[in-house]
Amino acid sequence: LLENSSVAIGVSQIDNRSKKEFADEIKVIEHNSPTEDGQFVGSGKPYYEYSFTFNADVPYELEGWTKGQDLRKLDAEKLEQKALEFYKMVQQIYVNKDIESYLKLQYNNQIGISVSLYNYKEDLLKEFNFDEKKFSFNYTALPLNSYRMVFEGNGRLLRLYNTDPDPFFRGKLAASLDYIDEDGDESTLSPGITLYLPEGRSLDEGLMMRK
Repeated sequence: LLENSSVAIGVSQIDNRSKKEFADEIKVIEHNSPTEDGQFVGSGKPYYEYSFTFNADVPYELEGWTKGQDLRKLDAEKLEQKALEFYKMVQQIYVNKDIESYLKLQYNNQIGISVSLYNYKEDLLKEFNFDEKKFSFNYTALPLNSYRMVFEGNGRLLRLYNTDPDPFFRGKLAASLDYIDEDGDESTLSPGITLYLPEGRSLDEGLMMRK
C-alpha cells in the first residue's frame, strides 16, 4: 500500500417507502481511513484492515439477549444439565420431524431478524418454507458425549461445542445428526443452538434459544 492510499466510506439512510433517489438519502456518517503525519497508517503493508462504529436510528427496538442473565453466576452443574437437555430436545425435533415445535423455537428469533431487515410477512413465510425442506430427511441423533460449554455475549449466551477428535466436527456445535441427503450421500447436520435465560426466568423453567 502506498503512502497516499485512502478509503472514504459514507453511510446513508433512506426511507424504504421513498422513490430511493439521491435526494431521498440522509447522510449518517462519513468516515475516512486513518492517517499519521499526513500519511496512510497502513502504507508499506500488503493489506490493512480496520473498522469503525456509528449510531443508527431505527424505527424498532429489539432486546435480543441483552436482557439475559449472566449464566456464569448460575450453578454450573445445573446449567450444563439444562443446556444438554435442550440440545437433545432439538435433536429429537429433527428425528421426529416435529415441524410445529421447530417453528415455535424459531418464531421469536425469526421475527426479530425480519424486523431488522424490514421484511414483509411473505418474506417470513418464505424463510420458514425453506427450512421445512430439512424435515424431508430421516435423521439419526449422534450421542452428545464430547462437548464443552462456551460462554459468549458477556456470559449471557451459552453454546455447547463438539470436542470430538475427528476434524470433521471441529468448531461445530454438539447437537449433530446423521442423514442421507437428496443425492444419496451420507451427511451431517449440526443445528445452531445458542441459549440464554431471560431476566426474571428461573433455570428450573429452562433455557431459551437465541440466534
